[in-house]
Amino acid sequence: MDMPQRIIHRISRLSLHTMLMGGSIAVSSLMLLVGIIAVLSQNRMLAVSDHMLDIDARIATLSLRSDASMFDARRHEKNFLLFYREFGFDEARSRYVTLLRTDLADVRENLAEMRRFMTRTGMVQQTLAIEQSINRYESSFLDMVDLYGQLGFVDTGLEGQFRDRAHEMEKLLKASRQGRLMLDLLIMRRAEKDFIMRGLEVDVRRLEEAMTGFKTDLAHSALPDNRKNELRALADEYQPLFLKYVQIKHQIDDKKHEYFAAVRTFMPLLQKLSMEATAIDEAKRGSARETLHMAERIVIGTTLGAILFVLFATWLVTRGITKPIQECVDFAKRVALGDLQSRMQRSGRDEFGTLANALNDMADALQEAAHAREQRTTELAATNQALHSEIRQREQAEAAINKINAELEHRIAERTAQLRDANAGLEQSNRGISLLREMGDTLLSCLTLEEAYKTVPKFGQQLFPLAAGHLYLLEASRNHLEAVATWGDPVATAPMFAVQECWALRRGQLHCVVDPHTGLTARTWKIRMRSYAPTSVYR
Repeated sequence: MDMPQRIIHRISRLSLHTMLMGGSIAVSSLMLLVGIIAVLSQNRMLAVSDHMLDIDARIATLSLRSDASMFDARRHEKNFLLFYREFGFDEARSRYVTLLRTDLADVRENLAEMRRFMTRTGMVQQTLAIEQSINRYESSFLDMVDLYGQLGFVDTGLEGQFRDRAHEMEKLLKASRQGRLMLDLLIMRRAEKDFIMRGLEVDVRRLEEAMTGFKTDLAHSALPDNRKNELRALADEYQPLFLKYVQIKHQIDDKKHEYFAAVRTFMPLLQKLSMEATAIDEAKRGSARETLHMAERIVIGTTLGAILFVLFATWLVTRGITKPIQECVDFAKRVALGDLQSRMQRSGRDEFGTLANALNDMADALQEAAHAREQRTTELAATNQALHSEIRQREQAEAAINKINAELEHRIAERTAQLRDANAGLEQSNRGISLLREMGDTLLSCLTLEEAYKTVPKFGQQLFPLAAGHLYLLEASRNHLEAVATWGDPVATAPMFAVQECWALRRGQLHCVVDPHTGLTARTWKIRMRSYAPTSVYR
């Protein structure tokens, strides 16, 4: 007999309790070993992942902050260019330029902190290149802001200076009544405004040509010499100021091109930096996944070994317990078929002997329970009949409750419809009040009767969309009224009628006619509408 067979024979001679305990201990030990290996592998993987995620998350956060700060900086840049004329140069600079410089300082700080975590020289060089481009962007933008300060707006800077000269020339020409020179000045001012609005060189040439024509016409004019000298001096001061304004506008355009070029430089670099950070993150995640796969292989191998050992131990235990278990199964089947007189004949002190005694005791208990069950069956039948009667009573009560609920839901639906109709009427009333308030405000704003005549039909059509109406004006003699406005579908009425022909004016109150064939109507009215609005009299 070889060694494996001797081991199997010795194990089969052990008691069931010993084999089960030994197998449980062995399985528990293997599972504990698997757990320890899994925990160690998990800890190593977590350490690598934590290190990776801490660095990558910090770099990603700083990159997002840099993008957000740069977005805010570009927004403040555009706000300055949009609102410096509306708020004034000083206010716009204090609002937006300060915020822009703060955002750029945040970007630099984020880039510096990113360099502390980066290990690749190429990525560090990219952050330095980005920072240099941002510096060029900031320098060019601040230079442009200073140039805008020199330009001024309306009454400040160069624009204010040459406007003052133009206004002085305009005053002198108005006092002298020189139409030709005033026309030349107006052409200059138009070219000036066109350049301010559009910034085209053709407007500069037009202004220079107009200035030449102005000086020529000034020389041939009949003005006194002192007045000519004043106008010539103002023109000589106006033209250089405007040309300097044009020069600074060109410098502003150059500065815009410079910081736009800087933006086109660092934005791709920021994108490249983000892509490289993503690639590094993917590489580190791949390393973490490889470590996890290795731990999985170790756990799977250990688990398979444990399963094989459990299968071997199960086979050994099965050999010792198959026959006793089959006897127990046969006994259980006989009992299940109703043979409560059957008993097991096995004896012994092992586990199966104890089990046989327990099953025999169970058969005795079942036999006694069968007699007791027969006695309880009669009692349960009477109880079931009482329960059926109670169930029918509850079903009837539930039907009555359901009927009451249906009636309540119907009442709620009707009340909801009433509330909806009331809300619709309230909304229509509020709209009418709002239109009347707006009509009153508009009438108070009218400067002439013609404006009032046009206002009344506009609001009359909105207040009475399904009706037509007329506005009559009481003449100075207070004997006749004349139609001055109408709205809605045309109504056949007299364009003029006497006061005595109107029931509303006779009674001094509103007179409504529902049916023109039976009600009191003026003889000059012919109604052909489904509904109408009361005729108004404007005093």
